Amino acid sequence: IFTDPWAQEIVVDRWLVDEMGLQVGDPVSLYPFANAPEGFTLTVVGILDGVSLGSSIVPLEVARGLFDLPGQATAAQVVTKMSGTTLETELWKQEGVESVFDMHRARTRVTGNFEGSESVLMFGLFMAIGIAVLFLAILAGLDAVDRAPDLAVLQAVGWRDRAVLGLCLTEVMTRGLLALAIALPLAPVLANVLLDQISAANHYRMHLETPPWLTLSLLGLALALIPLGAIPAFRASRHVTPARAMRMLTRE
Repeated sequence: IFTDPWAQEIVVDRWLVDEMGLQVGDPVSLYPFANAPEGFTLTVVGILDGVSLGSSIVPLEVARGLFDLPGQATAAQVVTKMSGTTLETELWKQEGVESVFDMHRARTRVTGNFEGSESVLMFGLFMAIGIAVLFLAILAGLDAVDRAPDLAVLQAVGWRDRAVLGLCLTEVMTRGLLALAIALPLAPVLANVLLDQISAANHYRMHLETPPWLTLSLLGLALALIPLGAIPAFRASRHVTPARAMRMLTRE
């Protein structure tokens, strides 16, 4: 990646690129720790997608000079075709090695922390749809009670139960489709904002991958359940009679 071990170059993580607006060729000031009086000015020569959020890679001699460790190293990453067990055995034979850490096991450990998250996410999505349908049902029922005199007039002029049910379904579906039209483009944006906050707090990059079947399944489920929100309104409308509506208007 680098031209030589002393090259004033750096490879940065994509998260840093997004946060700082960096691109290849830009200068970057790198310090060994916060509030350090001196650091190096390096040139971005590459961008990587790393596991650790905000990570960067510099040439070995540059890292030694940055931390004032001439001829030393606190850690080294070894990439080889050897098996993990064989490599670990060989590394322990080297002088000065104090610990060996398998990056594959590290990745497995990190991803293992998020096992079950898909099930929790699915449960949360189904709960959100259920709560939305319940909200539509409550809203439709309240509307039916408030508009009882209007429904009584419709029944008096000959509207049948089927026509009233169609009216309730039309209102609930209109509200539901409007909510879906707002939620579908807005949900990925809000999800990415949330994942960015989680990534920044845990120092691990997290991104949203939504399979097409999930979007279609949730959309189909929502369209199937939204009409159920009309049931309370329809039940309330069946108990409205012209006489009852007149009494309600008299009380008002």
